[in-house]
Amino acid sequence: MKTPLLYLLLANLLGAAPDWQPAKSPLMTEWGARVTPANAWREYPRPQLVRKDWQCLNGLWNYAVTGKDEPQPSQWSGRILVPFGLESALSGVGRLLEPAEALWYQNTVTVAGLKPGHRALLHFGGVDWDATVWVNGREVARHQGMCAPFTADITAALNGNLTADIVVKVLDPTTGVPHGKQSLKPEGCFYTRMSGIWQTVWLEIVPEAHITRVLAQQVATLDGVDVTVSASQPNLPVTVRLLDGRTEVATAKGLAGTPLALKVKRPKLWSPDSPFLYDLEVTLDGGESVASYTAIRWCAVQKDAAGINRLFLNGKPLFQLGPLDQGWWPDGLRTPPSDEATRWELGFLKKAGFNMLRKHITVENARYYRACDELGLLVWQDFPFPGSRKTEDGRANFQRESAEIVDSLKGFPCIVMWVVFNEMWEQFDAAGTKRMTEWTKSCDPRRIVSSTSGWMDYGDGEIVDAHRYPGPACPALDPQRAAVLGEFGGQGLTVPGHMWQEKSWGYKSSDSPEALAKRYAELIDELKPLVARGLSAAVYTQTSDVEIEKNGLLTYDRKVAKISCEQLATIHAPLYRAMPAPRVIAATAELAPVIWRHTTTAPPARWEQPGFNATAWTEAPAGFGAVTSKYTSGMTRIRSPWTTDDIWLRRSFDFSGASPRQPALVIYADNRAEVWLNGQRLADTTRNNAGSYTIIPLAALPLKAGSNTLAIHCQRQKQDNQYLDAGLIDLAP
Repeated sequence: MKTPLLYLLLANLLGAAPDWQPAKSPLMTEWGARVTPANAWREYPRPQLVRKDWQCLNGLWNYAVTGKDEPQPSQWSGRILVPFGLESALSGVGRLLEPAEALWYQNTVTVAGLKPGHRALLHFGGVDWDATVWVNGREVARHQGMCAPFTADITAALNGNLTADIVVKVLDPTTGVPHGKQSLKPEGCFYTRMSGIWQTVWLEIVPEAHITRVLAQQVATLDGVDVTVSASQPNLPVTVRLLDGRTEVATAKGLAGTPLALKVKRPKLWSPDSPFLYDLEVTLDGGESVASYTAIRWCAVQKDAAGINRLFLNGKPLFQLGPLDQGWWPDGLRTPPSDEATRWELGFLKKAGFNMLRKHITVENARYYRACDELGLLVWQDFPFPGSRKTEDGRANFQRESAEIVDSLKGFPCIVMWVVFNEMWEQFDAAGTKRMTEWTKSCDPRRIVSSTSGWMDYGDGEIVDAHRYPGPACPALDPQRAAVLGEFGGQGLTVPGHMWQEKSWGYKSSDSPEALAKRYAELIDELKPLVARGLSAAVYTQTSDVEIEKNGLLTYDRKVAKISCEQLATIHAPLYRAMPAPRVIAATAELAPVIWRHTTTAPPARWEQPGFNATAWTEAPAGFGAVTSKYTSGMTRIRSPWTTDDIWLRRSFDFSGASPRQPALVIYADNRAEVWLNGQRLADTTRNNAGSYTIIPLAALPLKAGSNTLAIHCQRQKQDNQYLDAGLIDLAP
């Protein structure tokens, strides 16, 4: 973006050069175009502990880049707009920080309102990655992490002075530490990295005895909440009031650091359809008061009426549908251009009929989650890409940052699930994955924990998750866990004039908005039988285009909805209606063993016919398969080994009752499978199911009363894993 010539002339005439303008960027959102140093993120940043008096330090700071081991620079390179990372256009710099470099910030501020007996607290919402903070030459904080906030008490550094000279040094290697989808060389599904301060910086003056945290947590009884108030000193008396508008509905008194139970006689439950929030008023006896909020809701994995594990909210099964949300913006990168922009995007998703989103290996500012609470959008919160599992320090960094994320976010009602690992991206080995999953549950036993989204599942956690592009599909139903489709879709559409770069990719591409809408509707329609059978949730890739990805429902600049929110809402609505469980005609082996006769030697002709004598074949339980690659779904139930190129199977089952009205084949076959029923060919599928079951509708089933014969010939893949299991259902019981 070029500065207008007239503006330059006026600035020169006035004897001053323009202080700030956005750096060059291929795209700019409408909100980014309105950002100025005076209005950059002025909202109070911490909605769960609100004080009326505070001092926002966002705006123009001095900056410089040096070698990482060099001392504080004596001269500054220019001005940077906080809270936008160095590499972003809205920082005004737009420059990559190399791993061998250090980024320095400096700002001199007047600390307003500091009185004897009070403390001055300097807060950072987020600094990526390694931050050291000095005030008036004294080190006051050191923090490492991509996502979590931290605070420094700077009272001693002020030494009675009201002027604070703040200096921040940031190192950011990106590789080797938790970094989400940031990359030094963006390509594919990895994006421009961002270094330095990327969330609000602010000051507060508090009494010596002050509140440091308000944590309201949900209870399974759905009759209130538990609230723990932390304070600067132990055992301070505290009073907590729960408010419905101006009406007090519960109150509790106790000591700081001790959980207080607030019981409500007629609780209003929070849900996507009714996202009711209660206000909290928290007071230290004889001291300060702060405001907070909470909700009454409970999330869990439970069995439905048919005995299938599903995601429950408030004691009822709730199908969850939402986008994979990357959290990137063309002008602010990982920092949205404004609070208004965040709320607009979340509002679009809600109007589009989504009730959930998966926040993909990054973390947002606290106001984002408050907006989700207000709108009734459930959030699956990923932990960041670990960066390095190969060293003890790398694993420790991941666990430490994950702990900070859970600690800082577990008060938000919208977050219903933690996702520990994604698709083997630096995922720990089997023992390490189990430890991290159990550790996460111990940190927050009141939420669902998904051990791994996609690919390498070791059987841990409460969720079994498949990724399938374009899909849809369903992982194997699990006796202990709920089955979800953690990623699917990825339907690309090029929108000229709204692309980060002309050459972009999608998993599949459409050549017009109409074609995209048609294909999207087909994908959602194909979800319906999977949901009826046991799928608990589906995550569509993705909210918006990101850099060279064109998989979004919105363009990267958020100026074009490729499918309108009204049209999306109409497409989504049937997924939330009650669906009867399909009638099982011939069971799969997901929940219990099913015996087949099989051979790996080519049988004679007509082997698939009912009268064929297969008594010489081996009897064994499905599924049949082998793990030959690290990219195993792990979701299979390999009960019988199969390592050859081909396998032939037969089984008999009894049938009685009405003929099926909507017959379908349920199959997990990693390569070509030919299926016969009573000697008649049902299907010839060449799909690679990639760790998941698909449902193939059939025109009819040649069933007969009494005994029936199901036969399958399957050819293995030439690489990776192999697995085979199949059954028959009636989708209209």
